[in-house]
Amino acid sequence: MQSLPDGGYIVIGADGQGNPAKGSPEFTVDDFDEQKVRSAVKKFLDEPFTVRSAVHEIDGKNLAVIYIGPNEQGFAIFAKDGQFTNSAGKNDHAFRAGDVYCRHGTSSERWRQSDLPSIFSRLQSRIREEERKQLGDAFQAFEQGIRGAEIQSSPIGALSWQLSVEDFDSAIIAAMRASDQISLKALLISIASQARSLLSATEPDYDTLDVLLDRLTSVTAAAITYDYRSLFASSKETLEKIYWSVADEYGYPAGDLANIAPKLWFSIGIRVEALGALAIRMRSWWAIPQLIATPTRRSGYFTWIRHSLTAAANANLLKGSGGGFIPGAFISFARQVSAQVPALHPDIPNSAINEFEVGVAPQPRDELLDSIVQFDLTWCIFAYAHTKKTSDFYPSFSGFFAHRAAPVVNAILSKDTRKEILPDVSEDDLRASMKRVFEYANNESWQSHRGDWELDWPQLDSFLEGSSGSS
Repeated sequence: MQSLPDGGYIVIGADGQGNPAKGSPEFTVDDFDEQKVRSAVKKFLDEPFTVRSAVHEIDGKNLAVIYIGPNEQGFAIFAKDGQFTNSAGKNDHAFRAGDVYCRHGTSSERWRQSDLPSIFSRLQSRIREEERKQLGDAFQAFEQGIRGAEIQSSPIGALSWQLSVEDFDSAIIAAMRASDQISLKALLISIASQARSLLSATEPDYDTLDVLLDRLTSVTAAAITYDYRSLFASSKETLEKIYWSVADEYGYPAGDLANIAPKLWFSIGIRVEALGALAIRMRSWWAIPQLIATPTRRSGYFTWIRHSLTAAANANLLKGSGGGFIPGAFISFARQVSAQVPALHPDIPNSAINEFEVGVAPQPRDELLDSIVQFDLTWCIFAYAHTKKTSDFYPSFSGFFAHRAAPVVNAILSKDTRKEILPDVSEDDLRASMKRVFEYANNESWQSHRGDWELDWPQLDSFLEGSSGSS
């Protein structure tokens, strides 16, 4: 089915008319868990591939539906023999390593010479479309750069959060390039003022507030991307002021803001996660501790990320549409924001960003998601290393496979990088923190029926056992 333009579906437990088949084997939802199906497919096909599965009950009988997405190259090659025991009790093969199967009507058969024109035609069309898009993006970027410079050189106030996202991002870069501190400061003041106005309204306009936070996040993201540290400090300070503007001195919602505060804290918290992910990908290690260690007044938490996460959970903002618990929900919502705000992924074109839905198994390769998982792990290690309190972190990253976090662990094990990511943390404190965080993550993973969360890595094992194992 990977050879079909739109992929295809397999329905299990149904007859030719789509009704529950009589005498078909019984199975449960767990039998067709998406991760189990993916693991089964992975034994025979190399990644990447798209697999989705679901079980539906019809007339009291379970039916399973499996979706196989199209392959980018137009076909897939089996990596391993498909062996089975036939009716005579002898070993047999459904297919062999190196085989390629195509769909012919209702049958899957080894490919033929006649299959090649349609496969190569789709591949050539995709290549041409990518080339056209790259050329169009280059012209658009050039035109947008000119537009940004015009806005930056206009009178004070022209650089406004109300600009379109394209004009706004271009103008910010132009202002940084011109070292236009006055325009940038005026922008941050206006954003803080507008946020105060929105939050003081009887019924806040949350859509406008989200746009405002996106623009402020874009400024901070541009500062991370282009290593503009003074702007980073100013924009982050503005974000902090907005965050705490709805809190009392103990970190609880002030006055009658019990409904507004958790939503604001959640909105800012997931943007901080996204900013941390950008810093991870840009290798702007200097920004990471500054994003994490923001004073939380007397809230009892070391970092505002933990404060935001707790507030969101207490307000039921981390549940799915059906009201159920979603493992790694905080990260999933941050992943959505990362895709929606262009400044949060300057290194990843829109065309390379996978489809993503909160509560649905993600694609095996997802740069945005992986970097958020890595930042989430980092702030957990950072927090526990400084306070030795389990209550100061929560491993949202445990809702995703451990391999997604591996790159940042490698960075932390490098002494030079570690000094920037975890300043003032001794090797012994780091070792103790990693052990505790990994233990907590493993427990949470089992609680959500995902099995072990662990990194099978000799270098890491050596470090945790007491040897440096680092460069």
